[in-house]
Amino acid sequence: MPTPIIQRIVLNKLSAYAKIVDENGSFADDADHGLCHGFAFVHSAMFVVNKLPWWESALQAIMSWNEKPASLEKRVKLADKDQPTLSELFEYVTSYIRFNYLPNVLKNDENEDLEQIDLIDVFEVYDPVSKQYLKSSEHNSVRVVGTFTDEELIALLSPEHLKDNICVLGGNNHACAINYDGDFYFKDPNFSKKNQNHYRV
Repeated sequence: MPTPIIQRIVLNKLSAYAKIVDENGSFADDADHGLCHGFAFVHSAMFVVNKLPWWESALQAIMSWNEKPASLEKRVKLADKDQPTLSELFEYVTSYIRFNYLPNVLKNDENEDLEQIDLIDVFEVYDPVSKQYLKSSEHNSVRVVGTFTDEELIALLSPEHLKDNICVLGGNNHACAINYDGDFYFKDPNFSKKNQNHYRV
């Protein structure tokens, strides 16, 4: 049975890694506030490109790290037979999660901080096995903001809107992912149920 993914444990491991490679420990500060939007966005993206087993096995490998610097060069076998070093895996996961929660850690072509509003224009997920990118841009993305009735939410979250799309439901304090592939799936990054991390609803 797969190990349940617990966001706080992943964040603690990412913080421990950041302190080894980045003396200022800025990631540790970010992680203290939680990174649910990054977790939800990447989870939904990986679902869309059929890389969710890779993503979940990557998070499980990170959760099991012993926090010893010497072990970072050990290769880990992931669900799709990809075998990065643990250090490479930390870099992949950190960049995916952090970029999608705090895009201002990255710069645009004019060396200015990227703002949250720029996120959808620049998001990419790279698959090192297939050598393909999942790209989101203003041409294939929609943001819907407001206060909605139940009927309006049902209409917005319809199968035709969700199928093959990244969907993050967010408010002021939290974000979750929802996907559809014939069934609806819901992911709350802060909640882990034994042996289940993505729920069919």
